[in-house]
Amino acid sequence: MDQINVPEVVICVIASQIANVGESIIGAAFQDKEGFQWLNNDAVNVINISMGSILAVLMQLVIVQKGGA
Repeated sequence: MDQINVPEVVICVIASQIANVGESIIGAAFQDKEGFQWLNNDAVNVINISMGSILAVLMQLVIVQKGGA
């Protein structure tokens, strides 16, 4: 059961919350606006998932690996 530790859980929660706020901002600011017809809900969801994943990986590299070094 020792596959995930507390710092990794915290990183996932923080990264997902930041990505959700970013998704809300992007959706409100650009979705259904002139010049952004391609930015539908599915595209905004892909951006959300990508932001969360990238943030989690970067936070993992900076926080966890720096602390272990």
